Amino acid sequence: MLQLFHRYPEAESVYRGLMDQFPTDHRAFFNLASMLAAHREQLHESCKLLRKVIELKPHVVESYGAIAALLIKLQKPEESALECYHGLEISFNDKICLFNLNVALRQLNRMDTAISLSWETLIKLEPSIGSQRSLITEQFQGGTVELYEGQYRIKELRDSLTFVCVKWGTKYSSEYVNVLYCAVKRNLPPGYRLRMVCFTEDSAGISKEIRCIPFLPQTTPWTGWWNKAQVFAPHADLDGWLLYVDLDTVVCGSLLFLAETLDRIQLHMCHYSAVDEKNAETSISNAIVVLNAEHFVNEGKVRMIILTQLQ
Repeated sequence: MLQLFHRYPEAESVYRGLMDQFPTDHRAFFNLASMLAAHREQLHESCKLLRKVIELKPHVVESYGAIAALLIKLQKPEESALECYHGLEISFNDKICLFNLNVALRQLNRMDTAISLSWETLIKLEPSIGSQRSLITEQFQGGTVELYEGQYRIKELRDSLTFVCVKWGTKYSSEYVNVLYCAVKRNLPPGYRLRMVCFTEDSAGISKEIRCIPFLPQTTPWTGWWNKAQVFAPHADLDGWLLYVDLDTVVCGSLLFLAETLDRIQLHMCHYSAVDEKNAETSISNAIVVLNAEHFVNEGKVRMIILTQLQ
């Protein structure tokens, strides 16, 4: 409770008292190490405590992942990788050990080892994923997959993402559309060409860089948020991935995570199609994806944003 209420000196005193009173109980050592690393930046001391935890309780896999993360921060990737390997001997698919091992291997310029390790783990968890490995390898060799800032992505995605908004009535002026466009353009990763579409009954004042699509006459009776369904209008003739964004959305940082999310979804869809060749008509060609709400906050509340793929 002391730690929860940010009373760290008092919390540390309690932890150390417990360590003295119960020197063979690993829990106080582990909790103090976590607190010192997260809130006091005492990385070396945290490492010493975690090594004590491993000595007392060598089968607690969380200890290996935690100490590996600290060693990465201390610029000791070789030691970090070794701790991760020890942890994976206990649990081969521990996500923290796997993540930190990949980071450590990349820092050691051992990208191929990191990739092979990830594939081996995935195939152990789901043998059918083996076909996806060969598919992605073929795409990479064929030039459709590229490495960008340490991550694989499909080249075509840089031109397949379209931002979509809907403006009706007088609540939001054309300035909202233009500001949103500029914000997205400013935060989109390099190499991704911005395409933006605005469905509206009044395009006056909207930047010429934004494609405006008029409402269909038969939707005139629609009111309020029903107009958001305009994004599915067939006369728009849109394709690829569509990202719907509300006009009151404020873009506060890099949108690289969108590109990375699309890459993962696209690779998964390619895998689905590859393993279902006998039933090609059931292969994924359209999808609606709700992105993790942690990326989006509005007036202190989480909100969701929707990606749609049309073909």
